[in-house]
Amino acid sequence: MMDVLYWVLGIFGVLVVIAIVIGIDAAQSTNARISEGMRRLTELGSVDSYASGFDGSCLGIDWDKRQIFAGITPDIQNYDFNLLQRAEIDIDGVTVTTTESTTKTRRGAQIAGAAVGGIAFGPVGLLVGGFTGGNKMAASSLDKRFVNSITIVMHFRDRAHPIQSVTFFKWEMSGKGVAHNAPILKDVVQKANRYHALLSQIIEERQEPKEESFEQQDVSIELERLWSLRQAGALTEAEFNDRKRKLLR
Repeated sequence: MMDVLYWVLGIFGVLVVIAIVIGIDAAQSTNARISEGMRRLTELGSVDSYASGFDGSCLGIDWDKRQIFAGITPDIQNYDFNLLQRAEIDIDGVTVTTTESTTKTRRGAQIAGAAVGGIAFGPVGLLVGGFTGGNKMAASSLDKRFVNSITIVMHFRDRAHPIQSVTFFKWEMSGKGVAHNAPILKDVVQKANRYHALLSQIIEERQEPKEESFEQQDVSIELERLWSLRQAGALTEAEFNDRKRKLLR
């Protein structure tokens, strides 16, 4: 009887050791992916940098050179700011918030600071149902209490690499996923929100006309109006030149 007990305990001990070794190896692989990604982004000149320990996907921004770096280490691509067309946060493959270059405001602008943050306070199904434009089929495909992945997906005007995806969370164990209110998601949510906000700034700032552009346009319109008045005889040559001089000062 004791022999059987020792045999069982021995098997159990071996399994525990194997599990520990696997866990250590996984942790080392995760840290290696993060370190390598951050190192590569730093070499490229990134200021705001994120490297995923899940799959080695990276996202970096160089504000001075106005470039975005994205891809999976070591194959990281660089894009000029003006190539970014769309940035979205996806939960389990379903888009919950989007910023697009075709509009000046975010789709559902009121969720800018809380779209993903809502995961920590409410069911995923409710979140998706509210932010996917009534996509009931997509919303119903998600478990309303568990999360398996959170990613930022970027669309660029680039033929070779038009889409880049960066993983902020990926459930790699068995089961349905992690509970929507699990503490582990708090940091994930904050990071995903932050980088989506930075990408949104790039898109929205590019679309905001500069004051100089408005002024130049107004000057051109006024000059055309004055010239029309001069041609019609409503203004003398001296009056036209005087008003033009004041306008161009």
